[in-house]
Amino acid sequence: MRIALFRYAQTPNPVYGELASALRQRGHTVWLATPNPQGNIEWHDGKQVVGVQQMPRPPWGGLHRLPLVATLAKRLSFLLLIWRVRAFLRQWQPDVVQVNPASIYGVWLLPWRMAPIAFVLDWRQIAERSSHGLLGKLKDGWAKVWRQFNTTWMYDRACFLHPAGAKQLLGADWARWGSVVPLGVDARFLQLAVADRVDEQADAHSKPGVRVVRFIYVGTLSRVRRLEQLIYAADQLRAQTTDFHVTLLGPDTAGGYYHQLVRDLGLGGQITIRPALAYDQVAQETIQHDVALAYVPNQPRDWQFHPTLKVLEYRALGLPILATDFAPNRDVVEAGVNGLLAANTVDSLANAMFQFIIDQNFLAHCRRNARNMRVGVTWADVAEQYEQTVYAPLLALKRPTTPATAPRAQRV
Repeated sequence: MRIALFRYAQTPNPVYGELASALRQRGHTVWLATPNPQGNIEWHDGKQVVGVQQMPRPPWGGLHRLPLVATLAKRLSFLLLIWRVRAFLRQWQPDVVQVNPASIYGVWLLPWRMAPIAFVLDWRQIAERSSHGLLGKLKDGWAKVWRQFNTTWMYDRACFLHPAGAKQLLGADWARWGSVVPLGVDARFLQLAVADRVDEQADAHSKPGVRVVRFIYVGTLSRVRRLEQLIYAADQLRAQTTDFHVTLLGPDTAGGYYHQLVRDLGLGGQITIRPALAYDQVAQETIQHDVALAYVPNQPRDWQFHPTLKVLEYRALGLPILATDFAPNRDVVEAGVNGLLAANTVDSLANAMFQFIIDQNFLAHCRRNARNMRVGVTWADVAEQYEQTVYAPLLALKRPTTPATAPRAQRV
């Protein structure tokens, strides 16, 4: 099978890289589209760049500084880029094109009159927002109608990471147009040997004879994630106990905002902010802690309808989890068994953290259960699900005389 994976973002989604690799291991030819720093599309076959489409730059001079003109120019550039991608796909003739719309405008144009290629719209986020005011709500309503139109009319199938997202976009009858294929986790998270921490283990944050409970949050430190909720929860918790420490681990895109907030609150003894590690070091670092924080803000609403990769990785590592209480997290965290679910408030987060700290028997109970509940869908499993439950049925409909799962030789 010849598969094209297309996602336009200045920071390419590493998940598509994992999926491409897993599909190639199953014998398929996979070309992965990623944008280069100039915004041009580069197609990789796993070994080299095999195609490039240039992002058009309309020669509008200084007019591009005007807000309305700038928006029109950007959308026109995207439409022209999509047109060039269409020409490339016509020449290559893949069996399946999987598209994650991300931030690109004009993805509705890709499948138009492109039979017999099967097009899959991959809603890793459903772009659900909660704008304020009448104009904002009208814009959100129109955007949802447009997403529904693309999903049900332009593309052959839509994919979601969780039924909650599919139902939110398409309603109770979502299975007519959509399939759920979960996120995968790197097999190393399941294979890593995890030893119990010794309760009296000394570390940089322990006092003699005191058991400090160590929490960790792994993820981008951006303002949109509203991580101040965790920091304020730690500040509130400090009034009851100082026998805890929180590590925030990830790239800082907030311009030092969280570092300054920790300093302003005098929380340097309770919170450490560390830069991102190489991905192959994250699992080993995470298991040095007692409880993983799977905090998700209320806004954007997108994040309430699909699981984050980190909560799945925490489950695969067998670490107790404190997670925000919404539907996808309830599939991963059983409250009182392998962790706790908390409302998205400072009080609720602080109270849940306090329960892990004050009740060592409860923490040990969650740790034992979490170790016994290590589970995860690997990228090899995900690739098989896409192949068997999405791609093959589509090709059976669009190309009934062609074996849907048979790998095809790559064109020279």
